[in-house]
Amino acid sequence: MSKSPGLIKEKSFRFAIHTIRLYQYLTETKKEYILSKQLLRSGTAIGALVREAQNAESKKDFDAIYTDATELLKMLRSAIITAKKSIS
Repeated sequence: MSKSPGLIKEKSFRFAIHTIRLYQYLTETKKEYILSKQLLRSGTAIGALVREAQNAESKKDFDAIYTDATELLKMLRSAIITAKKSIS
C-alpha cells in the first residue's frame, strides 16, 4: 500500500464515524430507514475490509480484492456517466 497502514486505518475509522452520524441524522430527522441502513452497512464495512487487506496471508490475497474493487469502481463510474448523459 502506498499510504501507511496507520493512516488508512485512521481515515477508514473517521469515515465510519461520519457514516454513523449521517445514518442517525437520516433516521431521526428524515425518518428514512431502508437506504440509511444500507449506507450504514457499507460505510462501516470499509474498516473491516482495510483490516482484512492488512492481515492478508499473502500479497496474492490482497491483489484479488484490489482487482475486484478496481473493476467495480470502473463499472460504477461508467454507470454514473451513462446516467448523467441520459438526464441531460
